[in-house]
Amino acid sequence: MSSQAVIDEQSMNSTNMNTKTIDIITGYCGKIPSLGDFVSLGLDPNLEQSWNEWVQAALAVSREKLQGQWLDNYLTSPIWHFAVSGGVCSDRSFAGTLIPSVDNVGRYYPFTLFYQADIDPLQFWQEQAFFQQNEQPLLSILDDECVLLNWYKKLTPLSLDVTPITPYKQTLLSPNSHQPNWLLSAAGEQIGGFGSDQLGLLQQTLNQQFNRYSIWWTAGSDKIDPCTLIFSGMPSAATYAGMLDGNWTRS
Repeated sequence: MSSQAVIDEQSMNSTNMNTKTIDIITGYCGKIPSLGDFVSLGLDPNLEQSWNEWVQAALAVSREKLQGQWLDNYLTSPIWHFAVSGGVCSDRSFAGTLIPSVDNVGRYYPFTLFYQADIDPLQFWQEQAFFQQNEQPLLSILDDECVLLNWYKKLTPLSLDVTPITPYKQTLLSPNSHQPNWLLSAAGEQIGGFGSDQLGLLQQTLNQQFNRYSIWWTAGSDKIDPCTLIFSGMPSAATYAGMLDGNWTRS
């Protein structure tokens, strides 16, 4: 099972410090209620193949784990946002949102909206308001009368204001002390939040701990508390069952 970490979700307001605006390349794949065929657009073939192999394995194992409770947990599972580092499913980093869906003949398969840009996964994670503001437009894809092309035209183009990451350089307090202490620069609204320096430290820590990783977060559901998950690579197929019902102790 891939190594992972769970972090309690807290308010992650983006700072306005030295942000830059980048264009987002969007893509999608999966099933929607208005069509019977699998749909996809705007994805690198390697990314699409890797992603769907993971989805298919996750669905198969979660069905096995949850048995008769699978469908209810799948349909009521929360919206999951994610950010994935390069080298996991694609050479480039990417982010997106995964929602439960079904096609018009009753085959259950998630729909995924992808955001592609040359930024660090942590920069995607930091800008959670961007993902939240696109939740309702995304959920409209589940309307039985949704016209896919019209939906996509309304959604795009997208841009994102991101906080740059400063490579962390360790500064010690009392360098002669036997007890390690670190100094992180922060002022004003950055205190208690994530500025460029703090992101740099977190980036360094995640790269050392996981190398190639993915970050998943949700505002929660009736069964799952708001949380952030960090995995080495993608979530294991068995862990996906926990992302449906909140049972993280299942092997």
